[in-house]
Amino acid sequence: MNIINKILAFTLTIPTLLFFSIFTLSNSNLTFISFWPFDFKIFLPIWVLSIGFFFIGLFLGCALMFVYNLNNYFK
Repeated sequence: MNIINKILAFTLTIPTLLFFSIFTLSNSNLTFISFWPFDFKIFLPIWVLSIGFFFIGLFLGCALMFVYNLNNYFK
């Protein structure tokens, strides 16, 4: 079972890294985030914004899975 996990992790990691590498190189346009009530803007490349949202979603998903498994642990 351990070898299957390693092969699966390898086949998922390489395409993901290739996708993010190509995405990062091709999206260098600047976009801005404005904080509405304030007169403050942040200019960021699109790839920073999208990869940042990806990692925020990854973190929130892991946190929710942790809370769910914690609930099952105490049953």
